[in-house]
Amino acid sequence: MLSFDPPNGATCISVETTELTIVFDELMMGGVGFSNSGVEALKAEGFGYPEMDFARWDESGKVLTIPIEALEPGIEYVLPIGRPLKDLSGNQTEAIEYHFTTSTLTGET
Repeated sequence: MLSFDPPNGATCISVETTELTIVFDELMMGGVGFSNSGVEALKAEGFGYPEMDFARWDESGKVLTIPIEALEPGIEYVLPIGRPLKDLSGNQTEAIEYHFTTSTLTGET
């Protein structure tokens, strides 16, 4: 993976953020994957998990956009990214936890 928007580990992200973007360094197979067991384990540790709509890939096959909604202020959100995402050769992506924390005030950046 090349980059995240907002960046991995970012703080003071606006609760009005409506999408997350992950840019890969190679062409990827269509599909989206967040481990259910990984999500549940992270929730049990006190992390938030954003409400999401269906993710979509752009035409390049490298950019995944995830629509999100209803972020709460002052919460560290985590998405466990990995297993079901594969490059065109069928190699699974490395498992990574994408973290970002929302600001404590609405409209704060």
